[in-house]
Amino acid sequence: MNTSEKKYDPSLLKTLSSIQFGIVVIITISIVSIIGTVIPQGQSADFYNEHYGPFIKFIITVFRFDITYSSPLFIGILCLFSLNLFLCTLIKLPALLRITFKPDLSPGAEKIARMSINTSIDKTSIDDYHSFGLVASRCGL
Repeated sequence: MNTSEKKYDPSLLKTLSSIQFGIVVIITISIVSIIGTVIPQGQSADFYNEHYGPFIKFIITVFRFDITYSSPLFIGILCLFSLNLFLCTLIKLPALLRITFKPDLSPGAEKIARMSINTSIDKTSIDDYHSFGLVASRCGL
């Protein structure tokens, strides 16, 4: 087996765990929910044929918009959203826990140099502040 061969397709996992995919799934859930709200639920096929015509009746019955919230389409979309949410959490959680429980509170000179504003204080100005603090504390400030 060649080392470049993989047992899984990383692009599929990357797609399923992406935030963009989650947004598309949420929009799809919203659209199907709107359709389920607009179309009367639980009616007979004759009702849909009479009110919407044969073509729309066909669409409603094929995609099960007559029972939208318990249809395989809607449940499948909810399962996709659950999978996306689980994978996003699984991928992001280790880094979040590392940052939360082992924060790097001592930035090095490289991090400070990369900051947009950095200023160095020379020794004389620190001594000035120190002597001001002594004078201020003696004066009751």
